[in-house]
Amino acid sequence: MTTMRALSEAEFDAAMSKFKGTNSLRDRALLVLGVKSGFRISELLSLRWEQLCPGGQWTSRILVSKDHMKGRKKSRSVALNRLAQRHLAEYRASLDIVDDASLVFPFSRFQAWRIIKTVTGQGTHCMRKTFAHRVYSYSSFNIVLVKDALGHSRITTTQRYLSSSQSEIDRAVMDD
Repeated sequence: MTTMRALSEAEFDAAMSKFKGTNSLRDRALLVLGVKSGFRISELLSLRWEQLCPGGQWTSRILVSKDHMKGRKKSRSVALNRLAQRHLAEYRASLDIVDDASLVFPFSRFQAWRIIKTVTGQGTHCMRKTFAHRVYSYSSFNIVLVKDALGHSRITTTQRYLSSSQSEIDRAVMDD
């Protein structure tokens, strides 16, 4: 079994270019939203159009209720990233009829895993790890901010998301 790890920018771009066929807009939207929101796959699969685009207007934040969160203790809200919104809008426009109460991604966790595995070589949790790494980098390495962005209650849990690769260690050692 391989350990889930964050996708590099190049790996993310390569994965995006691998989507082909009928459901490519949907599948791209899933990957982008997963990487840009940090939601777990079960949280992504619980989303309904009315949470993202109520009354035809895109929301600025996505709220997943505590009923769909791991542990079911509290809800979590994340800003809707512009790239994710663009891919969601393209996907929504490709649908014949959109019922706002319908699921955005109407398939099982296994199907989602298979979609992401096909293009990344990893399971769905790599999206959440990629989100964590990006927030960590863009926040000037503020682990408390990452903890809050992921909705973790303990920083030790967040630390597991921020493992280093050998190439990152080598770069840090060799950098003058």
